[in-house]
Amino acid sequence: MKEMKIQSFVYCEDIQNDPQGKTVIVGPLQMIITKYIPTDYSFNISFGIFNVPKDGFSINTEFYNPKGEKISENVLTAPQFPEEKINFPDLPLGVQINIGFRNISFEIQGEYKTVIKINGQECGTYPIEVYGAKSV
Repeated sequence: MKEMKIQSFVYCEDIQNDPQGKTVIVGPLQMIITKYIPTDYSFNISFGIFNVPKDGFSINTEFYNPKGEKISENVLTAPQFPEEKINFPDLPLGVQINIGFRNISFEIQGEYKTVIKINGQECGTYPIEVYGAKSV
């Protein structure tokens, strides 16, 4: 089997499902600008993983502040895949993961980052700049 890899990643304000059940990314973020720093802020991430195993894996997302301190962590286990996807062993399998980060404390301005690990192995690091219009 080929190595799993992250095909896409986005920070956004929200993730919703439309009436047809399709995922809608709301308000993609290139940076986060808040009224004040320090503050608490909620946002979402969405990322796609290609070549996932059909028999299980774990995903760990870690969010770090500019000092390198881990300020949030999510641990997920593989979803159950429909039989029709598992019954085609020659076709690769992919999955889209959406995670909400609620009330994350931004204590300082700077580059924050999300680190994604699959089965304990780091697969990607995704930075985002955080600014406050005013510092308290």
